[in-house]
Amino acid sequence: MTTAYTTLEDKLYDALQASLNPSDNIPIIYVNRNIPEPAGTHIAIRPIHRNPMGRAQKSSRVDTDGNLVSVQHYEWYVQFTVVGDDSGNVSMDLASIFDSEEGLYQFAKQGLSYLRRSHIRDVPKSREDGSYVLAYNQDVFFGIALEIKTASPSINYINYTSSYPSSQQGGSTWLPSTPP
Repeated sequence: MTTAYTTLEDKLYDALQASLNPSDNIPIIYVNRNIPEPAGTHIAIRPIHRNPMGRAQKSSRVDTDGNLVSVQHYEWYVQFTVVGDDSGNVSMDLASIFDSEEGLYQFAKQGLSYLRRSHIRDVPKSREDGSYVLAYNQDVFFGIALEIKTASPSINYINYTSSYPSSQQGGSTWLPSTPP
C-alpha cells in the first residue's frame, strides 16, 4: 500500500506549521477527518484535487528494493480556511507567508513548490444555534512531484552468445562471471 498521499499531507502540515509564528499557537487541522473542531481561531486545510501535468517521467532507475521508479508532476489545489474571532488577522498572516522568502523556503524544503494563490474570501460559517463565526478562504496551488514505484522483476545474470564471423571469435559469456 502506498503512503504517498499521506506523506504529502504531512509535508504540507509541517511546512505550514514551520511558517507560522510559534507564539501564536494556531491549531491546524484537515477537514473531513471526523475530529472535533478546535476552540478559538484555527486553520483548516482542505486538499481539493491534483491535476497531472504532462506524462510521467519513465526511468530506467531501479531502487534497492527492485522497484522501477518514475516521477509524475502534479498541480495540487489546496484550500486554506481560517475560522474564528481572529480569522481576519490570521488569514492575512497566512497570505503573507506566500509573499515571504522564509515561508516559500519552508514549503520548498518539503518538496512543495508554490505556484499561485487566490484572493482572500470572506465566507462566514453558520452554526447549529443560528449564529455565525468569521471565516476566510484562500486557495493555493502547489507544484509537486510524486514518485511512482512499480514492482519490476530483477535481472541477476545475463548470458549472451556472440559470433563474429570476420574475426572467427565467438562464445558464450555470463555477466557477472559466476553463473547461477
